[in-house]
Amino acid sequence: MSNEIDPTEIVALYRVWTSMLYRCTRPDNKQYKNYGGRGIFLCEEWMDFNNFVRDVGKRPFEGCHLDRTDNDKGYSKENCRWTTPKVNHRNKRNNRYYDTSCGKICQSELIERMGFTRTQFKRAIEKHGTDCVIRMFDENKIPTKKKVVDLEDIVGRKFGRLTLNSVDRTSKTGARYHCECECGYKSTITRFKCLRGLATECKSCCRKGDKNPKRKSVSKSSQ
Repeated sequence: MSNEIDPTEIVALYRVWTSMLYRCTRPDNKQYKNYGGRGIFLCEEWMDFNNFVRDVGKRPFEGCHLDRTDNDKGYSKENCRWTTPKVNHRNKRNNRYYDTSCGKICQSELIERMGFTRTQFKRAIEKHGTDCVIRMFDENKIPTKKKVVDLEDIVGRKFGRLTLNSVDRTSKTGARYHCECECGYKSTITRFKCLRGLATECKSCCRKGDKNPKRKSVSKSSQ
């Protein structure tokens, strides 16, 4: 074992090694079916932890992953590398890949290169078809994407007598804004109604008009 690697790093490497060893050699490991169960094993030399440390050395940065270049081959010095979690996740065999002019690219990398979100990419595929989208990517003619609205841009603004305090993105019917009327009544409202001027006061003020006692008191105090 190398004396140049400090004990803390040795512990981290040991965890990587045992995790790799267990999923390749222990049928009771929950990941065995995707590794040892399909013929992915450690090379004979790496069955010895000291040899593993000698070949991989110190981790280049915190949080890096030991990745297999070829997912159909086992763990060995020739087939392993230290890489970022993103690269490791993109190299998984269950990812969807596309043949492009830049080579074989997994879906997440293709989406990133196109500057799309997953939803925008899905809509582009539904609208144009997979072959057409890939062709437009190869020709640098990325399909137009729907602009992602910044829902926070109108928070704090006032529309008539309504002040928008916050936005609720979890509503099943679309984003809704928590608002407060000058009379003190609180409710929720859609972005469409705010921007189109379809709602400028709470339902109570709208229904009662100047007969609303709370509305009168607000008006007097603001004078």
